[in-house]
Amino acid sequence: MRLMAEERQMGTLVLLFSSPISQRQILYGKFLSALFYMILQVVSLYMPALVMEVGGVVAFEDKRKP
Repeated sequence: MRLMAEERQMGTLVLLFSSPISQRQILYGKFLSALFYMILQVVSLYMPALVMEVGGVVAFEDKRKP
């Protein structure tokens, strides 16, 4: 898992493992944070389409003279 590799590369893995939580909780926390981040990206990708679906298309008036 990349998140654990980055902890090792930055030298904070020992500090993380010295916290009073289990390794399983650390792994679940990192997995859930990555999952939430991906869901947030997908939702923000479809947000303009959802806004257009709910709010409708905004019609701009043509103010040029014919």
